[in-house]
Amino acid sequence: MNKLKILLFPILLFCCSFSVNVFAQKESGEISIAILKGDDFANYSEQITNAIKEKLNKKAIIKILDYDVFVIDLFRGNSDFYKGSPLTYVLSLSDTVILKSVYKINNEWQVDYTPVILARTDKDINDIKDLKHKKFYFTNPNSASGYLYPKLFLIENGVYLGKEFSNDYSNSAEDVYEYVLEDKWDACCSFYGLLDDDPLFENNPSIKIFEINSKIPNDPLWVNDKIKKENPQLVSDIKNLILELFKDNETISFIQAHDRDYASIRRKVRILGIIENKDFISVDRLLGICTKNPKTLNFILEYNLHFVLAYLIFISVIVLIAYIVFKRTILKKHISEQKLLNNKYSALLKKLEEEKDFNSKITKIEEEIKAAFKDFKNFIYDPVMVKYVATGEFLFNKYKDTKALEPSAIANCYVKAFERIVMVSAYGEETFEKQDDTKVPDEQQNIQNKIDPKKILDNGIRDIREQAGLSNKEYKSLQKCRSLRNKVAHLKPVSIEEVISIRKTLLGENSYTDGILARLAPYF
Repeated sequence: MNKLKILLFPILLFCCSFSVNVFAQKESGEISIAILKGDDFANYSEQITNAIKEKLNKKAIIKILDYDVFVIDLFRGNSDFYKGSPLTYVLSLSDTVILKSVYKINNEWQVDYTPVILARTDKDINDIKDLKHKKFYFTNPNSASGYLYPKLFLIENGVYLGKEFSNDYSNSAEDVYEYVLEDKWDACCSFYGLLDDDPLFENNPSIKIFEINSKIPNDPLWVNDKIKKENPQLVSDIKNLILELFKDNETISFIQAHDRDYASIRRKVRILGIIENKDFISVDRLLGICTKNPKTLNFILEYNLHFVLAYLIFISVIVLIAYIVFKRTILKKHISEQKLLNNKYSALLKKLEEEKDFNSKITKIEEEIKAAFKDFKNFIYDPVMVKYVATGEFLFNKYKDTKALEPSAIANCYVKAFERIVMVSAYGEETFEKQDDTKVPDEQQNIQNKIDPKKILDNGIRDIREQAGLSNKEYKSLQKCRSLRNKVAHLKPVSIEEVISIRKTLLGENSYTDGILARLAPYF
């Protein structure tokens, strides 16, 4: 037990020391800045501390942390300012970037950098696909160039397959580079500008460089959300101080940064999340079901097409719900009303047929029609068609001004006359002259049972057009009758204007002699 206490005591002291140094609360008047290890900004810690003391009369605490500790400090909000990698900024879910680094490379200031993959050529790695089953090293998962971008690049080229690569990684981009140079690993992630002073970086014959063809915005400097809200003046002072301090530096400087500069990295994070099937539900996740191609996903996210998809899905659901409600309530009510009107219409006809004045009126109208069609024997001897027209005329003249009868009832009479003409032209009058099914011969009944009204009407109208040589205008008039017939058949409402239109088409305006029926009579 004593030996165990002796072993645990140094560990306890180390943990306490670590917690005090990294996560200790700062005193009033202090400014704490967390810098990611390996960032060039860390090389100027003394200058930054002195400048803050002289210009702002405040004590600066500089903490240089590796990736894992930096992330912990970041999420606990233990520092006022953070100078980290672009990916750590994005993963922080912050939008408080104020500056970003610019570096002079080949005498030109660079606002972004290019991720690359380094591979040993003596390992038979001549193409990116040759990386399959090789010893590959990522940098820390919080690195854009050392993890996010190369991983997506490999997936895009069909190289990364599940756990095919080693899960090992290093917190330092310099370390993984050295591992490849020393032949400990076959390939790794890096970026142009990492070791520009190393002549082997681009000229080593055993090293092949694969460029990922993406640009990553340079390292940002951002502020703690709480500090930005509570002390905006301090934020402004630090920003101006750093801009002034590095304005004449020959290798590193700073420029104003905007949160939108890092939108491309956010898209990459979301794409990788979709591809790796993270356990979350979103429109992005739904997109991942459709495609796991990084290029396609990047295009969708670039133009916010996922929001368009979400909007269309939302609208479609609303329309579907509205349609269901409409169909179950309004449409159902309308159909029931139409059926009721149709029943009333049938009852009215039956009642009128029992009255002497109705039969007298119908007889007179029939005589007028037959007189107009005296040269057309087929029409004269088609009492069913004439009866339909006569009934329609009777109802039209009696109710057109009073609006006491649903127009569909009147249109129904004219429609039946139109339908009768087309059907008879296709099958002959005998098939249709008897309306009582119990009295129709078996052979004729079988014919009627096989009739497809829609098909017969379409073909019949075309036949009529050819036989009678109808003009386009007359043909279109028949098509209008066909459309009105569909409305009546499906119990849809009909206007009085449509009734007048079909009446004019069928009968004309001059004693039934200049309508389409008179025009067609000689051909039946």
